[in-house]
Amino acid sequence: MSAASTSVGRQPRPTRAGLIAGLLGAVVISGCSAAMHAPSAPAASPNDLTPAAMSQQPTSSGRLATRSADDRDNGSTILLRLGQQLVLSLGDDAVGGTYWQIFEAQPGGVVRGGPVTVHPEVERGQVAGSGFGTVVQEFTAVSVGRTGVRAQRTTCGEAMRCSHQQATFAITIVVTDRP
Repeated sequence: MSAASTSVGRQPRPTRAGLIAGLLGAVVISGCSAAMHAPSAPAASPNDLTPAAMSQQPTSSGRLATRSADDRDNGSTILLRLGQQLVLSLGDDAVGGTYWQIFEAQPGGVVRGGPVTVHPEVERGQVAGSGFGTVVQEFTAVSVGRTGVRAQRTTCGEAMRCSHQQATFAITIVVTDRP
């Protein structure tokens, strides 16, 4: 019998390093796959300019309810009333979420931006530097008008460059004094 025929049906045992490398590869691929297969149209959002959204009522304390926006609101227009707050939270796509950089609203004077806070979410089994977590900034409507808020990132995980769709975020904010 030849050496080739004696090894038929026998598989070499994987090494510990090989198993770890395979698992890390699977995690990276599954993260990329989820980001690549995200729906191209934004999901329905409470921030849409629908009649229901435009007839916001004050809370029992007399303050207007705080609005929220996230990754799914990319490209949308959000209506606020004077004094109302908007909390923008980017990073719901998990990988590279903490790499977002939020820019000042342009033109200025319509909303006032608060401090940007980063909320990393490193859990067991995640690769350090992958950017899991969110970046949050609160805005307060201070003047009637229209403004835009943009954000961008270049990295969508450890040493992973973002596609254009993953790298940019923009919303339009319209502030009114009417109920």
